[in-house]
Amino acid sequence: MSQTTLTFDALTRVTTQQQRTHRHLRLAIGGTVVIILATVVVTSLQDGLLLSSISAYFYTPARGFFVGALLAAALGILALSGHGLQRILLDAAGVLAPLVALVPTPIAHGSVPGFADSCPDDGGVCVPAEFVGTIDLGVNIYLAVGVLGLGLAIAVAVAPSGGMVSRARTVLPSLAVSMGILGLTAATFYGAHDWFLANAHFAAASLFFCLIALVALVNAIAAHVGGARAARMTDPSLARRGRWLVPAYWAVAAALILDIFYIASVVQLLSVDERASPPLVLFGEVAALLLFLVFWSLQSYQTWIDEDRPWRGRWRHSAEAFAKAA
Repeated sequence: MSQTTLTFDALTRVTTQQQRTHRHLRLAIGGTVVIILATVVVTSLQDGLLLSSISAYFYTPARGFFVGALLAAALGILALSGHGLQRILLDAAGVLAPLVALVPTPIAHGSVPGFADSCPDDGGVCVPAEFVGTIDLGVNIYLAVGVLGLGLAIAVAVAPSGGMVSRARTVLPSLAVSMGILGLTAATFYGAHDWFLANAHFAAASLFFCLIALVALVNAIAAHVGGARAARMTDPSLARRGRWLVPAYWAVAAALILDIFYIASVVQLLSVDERASPPLVLFGEVAALLLFLVFWSLQSYQTWIDEDRPWRGRWRHSAEAFAKAA
């Protein structure tokens, strides 16, 4: 039976090992968002307090769940980054995600229970001194593993097997971007340590969600082009059935960009006190996580029955397969 003529029933039963691995990884990455949100809800109910941001829960017993979920998501994103421009963007997001987990946001005096005296009561923010050693260890491990991972990726890219030149050409841009992120991280961590502790979390998180917004735009454009090609080459009804994906991707991208500007405005421009209620930054971060989950769900739907095809043919195949399965 052709892959593009499977019924919806068959899609849930007939799979290859590669497809099952792909689907389970996608579901697992979506699950990491659920873990983070559940961690915030359960911890808040248990303590009877909403903290100023999701990252502030790093300073609570929920730290292990928060860090573990983000590290797992990073590995999954790197494994499923795909092809072409999307690969470069998602690989960069996957390299940034551990920094969001390992370097917490600075907190204000009294904004997190149990750390009332860890930061000066002068209206500023700081990373409590008792956590600096843990953060330094995490970043050092992150940089060491990153260098090892880059070396392994380069070795695989130039391995003397079929398609060495074409494979290296598609991988090298992604490796160059990842190398740049690791190099900038190392330069600021070792050369401007205090600045790094104060700004790395916000910078990494903002860039991560900007990259996801760009991937959503890439998906919107690719799905639009792929649907038009499907209309010309096969049945025009195929493109119509999947047409809703294009505005959905555009909506997610626009909403993410607006949400990033909202969080930046609250944090930087309005200088909202972290002890203020309601916690405006927390609401913006929850919205960003939910938008990432929506994007990931859309892309998982789009690629659920995809084989590992070249980038140029991938979207036409997806459009045709899902339209016929509908």
